[in-house]
Amino acid sequence: MSAATLGAYRADISQLISDFVAAERPAFRFVRKNATLRLDASWIDDILTLQAVSADGQTILRDRAYLEDFFARGTDTIFGITDSAGRLVGQATTKMDVTLPSILKSSFNEASGAERHAIIGCVTVHPDARGQGLMGKLIDLCLEDAKSRGITDTHARVKLGNEASLKNFLKKDFSVVATGPSPEDKARVVDFLHLKM
Repeated sequence: MSAATLGAYRADISQLISDFVAAERPAFRFVRKNATLRLDASWIDDILTLQAVSADGQTILRDRAYLEDFFARGTDTIFGITDSAGRLVGQATTKMDVTLPSILKSSFNEASGAERHAIIGCVTVHPDARGQGLMGKLIDLCLEDAKSRGITDTHARVKLGNEASLKNFLKKDFSVVATGPSPEDKARVVDFLHLKM
């Protein structure tokens, strides 16, 4: 075997070992305890677990593909809150520069073109962590993020009958502007909420 062939062979073996080790080693993520965080794709499993544990029919569950696409876009945000053990116990999304659903278009005059809309969604709190003000904290994080990006109008949708979530948004000065079918699930009736920033 020539020296060149041996060198190429060693390089190939070295690359294979490197690829194997990288694939077997879990991605390292420093988890802060009792923290509010801007989540990234490394949190997808935690988000899915939180949704499964918190599933009470009030929020539309997201799957892995949706979350991967959400993070890949890079324009929207998911905030999270961890507990004293570093587990994700709350999360909320903010989608920036959204198009209004048709049920709301007549309510907002966008003739100036200066309006920018965001929607807060998928606000989820672990059942064991409810009653501690986490939903309000998550809404505040989403509002601060939207305001810092020049959003003029923030919206949310709350399933009809979800009084706890509605109460939290109303405390933040949102108002109910319409009631009707959710754009994502026509069988789900929601209150459409609005806050002028």
